[in-house]
Amino acid sequence: MQRSRDGDMSGISLLFDRYNVALYNFFRKMGACREVSEDLTQDLFLRVIRYRHSFDSGCGSFKSWLYQMARNIFTDDFQMRQKAGRVISLTDNYEQDSTQVTHTFAGEMPVENLLHAFARLTPDARELIILSRYEGFKYSEIAKMKNSTEGAVKTQMCRAMKELKDVYSKVKNW
Repeated sequence: MQRSRDGDMSGISLLFDRYNVALYNFFRKMGACREVSEDLTQDLFLRVIRYRHSFDSGCGSFKSWLYQMARNIFTDDFQMRQKAGRVISLTDNYEQDSTQVTHTFAGEMPVENLLHAFARLTPDARELIILSRYEGFKYSEIAKMKNSTEGAVKTQMCRAMKELKDVYSKVKNW
């Protein structure tokens, strides 16, 4: 990132190669369809180019900065689609994906049921679980992204996991 801040754009290509798939998957896990996820990923890297001078390594890691922008882009897109009446049900996106899944998660939970439960979580709970469990961010990093405290994030994460457990038990009993 330092090289691209100094004007060497070849660094952006390396960053794209490193983070493209992970960010696409982040948008998919947040509930965006394939096409929207591709668009959001491209938009994100355009913002990286545009705002590369605003990255400050003293304020956190590049990955945290990148995912903060991804969160903002997803939220902006969701709100724009909501205003235009073009919001697609998150459940529909997960149902399309789950038709290809036949194995179980951790040997116990059928992935299809887990995907249905995940789609029914509140957006905040889903985002916390994705950032923490899938993307590997520490609670302190998530707290910086959300302009919150680490203690608040831990509490929210506990509630999110409880919500997932409750929703999963309802989905499992269908």
